Amino acid sequence: MAKITRVLQTASFKKAAKKLHKNQKADLDNAIRELMIDPELGEPKKGDLSFMRVYKFRMVKQLTCTSSDLI
Repeated sequence: MAKITRVLQTASFKKAAKKLHKNQKADLDNAIRELMIDPELGEPKKGDLSFMRVYKFRMVKQLTCTSSDLI
């Protein structure tokens, strides 16, 4: 498995992440670092979106999801 060295963000993700508080941003950054270490984390989607994976993590004691795909 190749090591991921950079992450591409969509415009909508960038806009949403910009509005987060510092503690929420820290939790999001930790989740993204975990995904960079192991891109196979999370559950694969089904059907037409089978190339994507959904990773659930806690952000300030609240369950949050992010999706990823390998390019």
